[in-house]
Amino acid sequence: MSAFEALFAFYGLLLGLAIAAVATGFGEQWRQRRLRSIGWLVPMLGIYVLLAATRQWQNFFAARDALTMTPVALLTCLAMALPYTFVAQVMFPAADDPVPHGDAHYMADRRILVGVLTIPPTISLIFNLAVNPTFLRSDIVDDILGQVVPLLVLAALISLRQRGWQIAGLLALIVDRLVVIAI
Repeated sequence: MSAFEALFAFYGLLLGLAIAAVATGFGEQWRQRRLRSIGWLVPMLGIYVLLAATRQWQNFFAARDALTMTPVALLTCLAMALPYTFVAQVMFPAADDPVPHGDAHYMADRRILVGVLTIPPTISLIFNLAVNPTFLRSDIVDDILGQVVPLLVLAALISLRQRGWQIAGLLALIVDRLVVIAI
């Protein structure tokens, strides 16, 4: 096993935990659908987490020639993947949570949920600027859509209190992730 393969397996495991937690959360919410409406915000956040984790995995594989197994690489993998795992675990209301519906749960915890999701694109942007200060000029569309747009939208969602703006922001994030995955 090469150093990249070992690192990729580690990163894949961490991202896989986030993906599994979202899938499990969707299943649990489906089971509780007669007890509590899930709303729109939590499923949209779940879709964003799935797409963002998928994009991270895609980016990691694309950088395979430059990555090796180092302590910095391991810690970067943790810092990039664990926010998705954390959000995937806490974004769904627990069975005994007294909130009347999923949107209320999201709105009550949105600052933490969305704030934690700013960590991966921030680390990615800092890493890319440190490694290649001209990266924003290399593939401007991919770099802006891939890192800058999510940061701006997530930052706005932290402070916006209206449900409609949250839906619009999450929809923008989902579309952004679909576009960058496709290009």
